[in-house]
Amino acid sequence: STYGFRVVLAPVLKTSDPVESRWTFPLLASLPPPPTQNYALELSPQVRLEMLALPAGEFTMGSPPEEPRRHPLERQHRVKISSDFWMGHCEVTQAQYEAVMGDNPSFYQEPGSNRPVDSVSWFAAMAFCTKLTALEQAAKRLPPGMAYRLPTLAEWEYACRADGTTPSYL
Repeated sequence: STYGFRVVLAPVLKTSDPVESRWTFPLLASLPPPPTQNYALELSPQVRLEMLALPAGEFTMGSPPEEPRRHPLERQHRVKISSDFWMGHCEVTQAQYEAVMGDNPSFYQEPGSNRPVDSVSWFAAMAFCTKLTALEQAAKRLPPGMAYRLPTLAEWEYACRADGTTPSYL
């Protein structure tokens, strides 16, 4: 089980998509703002999911030579994030998870809590993303080809590095 997870709103990942593809869609009043703007998704009258806009770009991923590595693939290499995307401002909270899934599986439960949801498997996190996508599609608030999903390793590291090359942005 995991302790907390974040979601992204991004193009659906398909292996057939070209690496350099960019996503565009007509803006309608009910859709999220352009991916240059943050927005908040209303999950219930009391619960919001804040999403931060992250622009497409390139960065150096992996560990520098002087940093210990556990795996050879952790060596530094350039990665291009070819589409703008939004990422959850923080881990999905117990209140957010309950608003979407109808229950709170957390071991450390606190009703309406802003604590991260805990005791969820990867499958449960994926089910959350799938259900959130279905709810937003049914409400006609998602453009075609977009979905809520877990961030890829590259998207996560891109967001964490904050355009720097050090192990963290601090």
